[in-house]
Amino acid sequence: MITDSHKIESITSEQARSQVIFQDHQLKNYKLTDQLFAYLMILQWVTGVVSALIISPRTWYGTIDKVHIHFWTALLLGGLISAYPLYLALFHSGKPFTRHIIAVGQMFWSALLIHLTGGRIETHFHVFGSLAFLAFYRDWKVLIPATIVVAGDHIWRGIYWPQSVYGVITASPWRWLEHAWWVIFEDIFLYISCQRSVREMRSIAENVARLESVNQVIESTVQERTKELKEANELLKAEIRERTLAENELRNTQELLIETEKTATVARLAAGAAHEVKNPLTVISQGVDYFALRPATKTDVTASNVLGEMSNAVKRADFIIRGLLNVATFEEFRLAPANINSAIEQALALTKNGRDKKQITVVKQLLADTPSLLLDEHLFTQALINLLLNANEAMDLNGVLEIRTSIRNDYNPDGKKSEQYNSKKADFILEIVDTGQGVASEILDKVFEPFFTTKRATGGTGLGLPIVKKIIQQHGGSIEITNRKDRTGILVRIVLLMNDDCLKNAA
Repeated sequence: MITDSHKIESITSEQARSQVIFQDHQLKNYKLTDQLFAYLMILQWVTGVVSALIISPRTWYGTIDKVHIHFWTALLLGGLISAYPLYLALFHSGKPFTRHIIAVGQMFWSALLIHLTGGRIETHFHVFGSLAFLAFYRDWKVLIPATIVVAGDHIWRGIYWPQSVYGVITASPWRWLEHAWWVIFEDIFLYISCQRSVREMRSIAENVARLESVNQVIESTVQERTKELKEANELLKAEIRERTLAENELRNTQELLIETEKTATVARLAAGAAHEVKNPLTVISQGVDYFALRPATKTDVTASNVLGEMSNAVKRADFIIRGLLNVATFEEFRLAPANINSAIEQALALTKNGRDKKQITVVKQLLADTPSLLLDEHLFTQALINLLLNANEAMDLNGVLEIRTSIRNDYNPDGKKSEQYNSKKADFILEIVDTGQGVASEILDKVFEPFFTTKRATGGTGLGLPIVKKIIQQHGGSIEITNRKDRTGILVRIVLLMNDDCLKNAA
């Protein structure tokens, strides 16, 4: 905020600066005018000598043409008149004394030229021209000595030598007043012109000082803004560094939480797998006890049945354990032709225990002749497991879980069950439908946001569905979750693009 003292200081500074600019400009004008009169003195000297050779003999002697005494007057007296003003103009340019001496010398030259031409009226105009040239100084005070010299010259010579000044042998002793009046008349207008020129110079100086002051304010403001921008830039760089560190920490935290979610998923699967593996191991244990208590015979139908059940139990345990290991292991993303029904069956097997506890019924509507899709089977199975676990947790006793697949193409734009998939623009659709409580509409759009969960109290991390979405997107597909329109529950729809390789495999 600019205070009154600052304003006064600024105005005083501008006035001082304008005075300096005015004085510099004035001094420069004085010096240039001094130089102009230096050249004029030389030119007048040459002109006076030439006039003494050509005009003076005819003026003073009539028809006689010879070197007149005025030649020597012009040469010597003219040189004397010019010498001192010329010296001052060259070596003391710009001094007040210099321009006053030049004014006196210039009027002496007017008197000399009038004398050399025998007082011709035309030569008297040299007086008025000299006064106009002296006004170039824009200093009216130089007109005073010039006017005094003119008046004194006309008084003295008008009395003692009127032919030299008026061109007549006799003249009125008061004739000089007429000439002096015309000189003063011109001086009045030259004075006004000088004063006006000085005011213009001062106004220009004030404007220049004001502009310089404004420029200084602008430069000061620019420097301050530049400094502020530099500081802001440094703060921004520091903020970027902090944000980068925070993002790295967040990324590390996300990776840790993903590992935590993975561990939690594996733990839930392990609990179910332990129950599932326990049953076939019980069958194997009973079979071993059976053969341990009974002697073996070559044709024993019961033994053959027991061995078959044991073999199936071992295969089932192996299937469950391999599926659990696949989910627990993150490998590099690799696409390969795979049967999606196999991934569905494996995910159902690994989540069976949770459904058995709630007596949930599974309804499968899968395409019989399912085409091979380009999948990372392990990751895709993990995504299905996560969705099935959520469905198990959402449903109460005697719930119903529906899993259906279909193909949407030019023949079947609605995506209903269809066996026609020979279009090059076909989409494979996998839908998982449960009969749970659904999701509140106000939070339905947030289910795929990282760390958003409605199960925080029971250990939910909010990373399950974001990971599922990422896996589906890695396969070039999309996933959406909506509430069922006909009754309670959730509809999960996964859409995968069937490319040319899939169609060839399907053919």
